[in-house]
Order: sequence, then structure tokens, then C-alpha cells
Amino acid sequence: MCYAQQFPRFFLIILVLTVLQCSRNPISDGNNQDGEPVRNRWELRGTPAPSAILTLISDSSGNYYGGTENEGIFISADSGKTWEPVNQGLPDLSIAQVLIDRFGHLFTATTHHGVYRWNKSDSIWEAATPADTSAWALLALEDGTLLAGMSNGLFRSMNWGLTWEKLGDTTITEPVLSLTIGENNLLLAGTYGDGLYASQDFGATWQKTGLELGVINTVMIDSRDRIFAGLLGGGALRSTGNLLVWESLSNSLNSNIINKFVETSGAVLFAATHGSGVFSSTDGGEHWEVFNTDLTDRVVTAMMLDARGHLVVGTDSGQVFRTLLSISEPWLPPDFGDE
Repeated sequence: MCYAQQFPRFFLIILVLTVLQCSRNPISDGNNQDGEPVRNRWELRGTPAPSAILTLISDSSGNYYGGTENEGIFISADSGKTWEPVNQGLPDLSIAQVLIDRFGHLFTATTHHGVYRWNKSDSIWEAATPADTSAWALLALEDGTLLAGMSNGLFRSMNWGLTWEKLGDTTITEPVLSLTIGENNLLLAGTYGDGLYASQDFGATWQKTGLELGVINTVMIDSRDRIFAGLLGGGALRSTGNLLVWESLSNSLNSNIINKFVETSGAVLFAATHGSGVFSSTDGGEHWEVFNTDLTDRVVTAMMLDARGHLVVGTDSGQVFRTLLSISEPWLPPDFGDE
């Protein structure tokens, strides 16, 4: 046997295995001295306005939309570096949510004047609901049905916001702050002060879940039908199927205020907190890791995945940060490119 020929092959195999192992984790190759991930990190992209960013979305072309607490809606065509206001026709610049449905229709929920629909031809926002209502949450279903959580209950539009009807009975009486729907058509509505409600008939009837009280900032159903709820003051909770039974996840998240959950295509979970930054979990929320390298504002008020698989967050100070690397497809080589 020629050992001189075997050693290079041996070291090549070790190198390949090491690279493959590192590429599996979209978050980290290891930890720095503070216990934080070091491979992927955050970079400051821009500041749409000196106002908290409460909602972020990305369209199929890669444009970012950010809704702010006091300055309206902004759009970025360069992944968050520069921003332009798009507030024509909006009497209310306090934005709770911006949403794009699968047909490309753009909507926004305003906290004092209801829901508005973007008129692309005239480049102006038009009122879709009565102006004397408050809208907090929007959800677009696959068939184009639009749901809106308002101060006086849950409403549905089946013609892209032209007309609305109130859903269900008088079960839900508090403002609806968050909405989500699962693969089995389980519809969840998080309220301000009255906990979480569930519906199996697209909102015709509702039942109270085990979360009977509390302000539900955000609710998400992951790819394995686990339900995650983020509360104002109550931290993070998880249900694994029985909506009457919930377990707290707040010990490892180190925050009592959870503003957003996001799941990647690789089943990695991220939680945005109000003061402790971003956390990640690769085991369905059993354990969480701090993900704050170069995230200088830890009050994270909005979070999304963009069209290229980067995690993007908005903060209380109005800043937008993006992960340097894509996190959605860990089996691919890291994308070090930038616009």
C-alpha cells in the first residue's frame, strides 16, 4: 500500500464531511464566546422611517413592504436598502398589517380607519371597509377569500375587499389581533384580552381554546400541525394537537413578549421577541438558541422570510435587518452574494 497516495484522499474525505456537516445548519457553524451563532449574522439594511415597523412582507418580485406605527407604508425594491412611502389615499398612517394575496392584490389594515385596498392603476389606496372601524389582522385564503380581524369581530370578503360580511355568532367580542389557518382548515383567531379561538368551518362558528385569556400578538401553525402562540406579557406557548392543553416555552426564550413566529421550508423556527432579539429552534420549540449577532436593536416588532430565503426583521426604532445568508435551504451552499 502506498501511504503517500492514501493520506491526501483521507484528508479530502474529512474536509468534504466537515463542509457537509456545516452546511446542514442554516444558522450557525458554532458559537462565539457569548454563545451566539457566528456563521450567519444580521446586517442593517435601512430605515424606512423613525417609527416602529409593525409588519413586513415580500412579494414574488422581491420587493419589501413595511408598515409602520405612525408613518404609513413603505416599499423597497433593493432588499431594504432604500425605501419610498406609498401612502396616497391613506388617512391613517398607523399600520397594523400589510398583506398580498395569491392573486397579487395588496391590502393593509389600519388601526383607526379599517382596511384599504391598493388601486394599482391609479397608484392610490381605496377604502375597503367603513372608515370608522379599526382593523388589526388580515388573512388571505387560497381561494381568494379575505378575512379581517377588526375591533368589532371577524369579517369576510369573497370579492377582494369590495363587500364584507361578519362571520359567526357573537362569540368573539374583543378585537382580533392575529389570524392563521392550517392544512386541515383549522382557523385560529387571537384576540386582545380574550385569548385564542378556533373554528373548523371557516369562521361560521367558534370555540374557546385552552388559552382563555390574554393578548395574543401572534399565532402560527407549523408544518407538523403544532400551534405556537405569542402573548403580550405571557411569553410563548405551544400546543401539540389538543387545543385545551398548552405548555410554556418562555424559559428558553427569555422574553415575556413574543411578536412573531416564522418557520422556514427546512422546519427551522424563529421567534421575534420584544427586547431579547431573535431566537431559533430546530426541534419544534423544545430548545431555542439566541440569534442576535450584529442585531443592534433587540426590540423586534416584525419578521418575515423574503423571496430569496433571507430572514428579515423590523425593529421598534424603525430599522430593517436581514440575515447575511439565506436560511431557507440549508442543503445548498451558502449564498454570499448581495445586491
